[in-house]
Amino acid sequence: MSPRALGVVVWLFLGTPGYAQTLGTITGEVKDQSGGTIPGATVTAQNMATNAVRTQTSNEAGAYTFPAMPPGTYQVKVELTGFKTVQNAVELHVEETLRVDVTLELGTLTETAEVSAAATLIATSNATVGTVIENRRIVELPLNGRNYLSLIALSPNVSAGFAGPGQAGDRQGGSRANQQISISGQRREFNYYTLDGVDNTDVNFNTYISCRRSMRSRNSRCRPASTRRSSAAPPAR
Repeated sequence: MSPRALGVVVWLFLGTPGYAQTLGTITGEVKDQSGGTIPGATVTAQNMATNAVRTQTSNEAGAYTFPAMPPGTYQVKVELTGFKTVQNAVELHVEETLRVDVTLELGTLTETAEVSAAATLIATSNATVGTVIENRRIVELPLNGRNYLSLIALSPNVSAGFAGPGQAGDRQGGSRANQQISISGQRREFNYYTLDGVDNTDVNFNTYISCRRSMRSRNSRCRPASTRRSSAAPPAR
């Protein structure tokens, strides 16, 4: 096998799974005004940045799911003969499961109802807890050395900048010796770092391996240490 072919194979096996870990999911149910589920509705999710379109049909329970969706702004449209078309503009964040439930009203397909999505106070799709640092704060906030890990201090229940671990930690050298982050009151050594969805944790000190990254990212996500994922950020795409 030639070196070029081998490189392609390595990229397929190593690069794709890492990128997949930064993707999100859009899911929901289609119902009528009485609360009954509606099967057979055509659900379309269009990425407003790339115009990429994916289409699903609601199942017998009225449910639909779009897995492995790149973060971004989407227009979710639901259509079914005998009902008004519903359009909903939503924003999908890093590794988020976004629930978009739709209620169809009697009417014609030419009639369109625009819906504004409200923020979900309690996520029922999974037990994950996390904080998204949006693009505006990433770009505009002053960061010493453009270290994106400093943004984690903006999340609730996070302590940063406390005293270091002493001589053992100083052996790491550079900025890693001064990176003190505690999430949900746990030890700094309990953090698990990923970069673009790929493992970025030094198993010797349980700190990050590399902090090199473009600050043009769309957003970044911080999760409590108990989930074993303290930081994850997608590449700009």
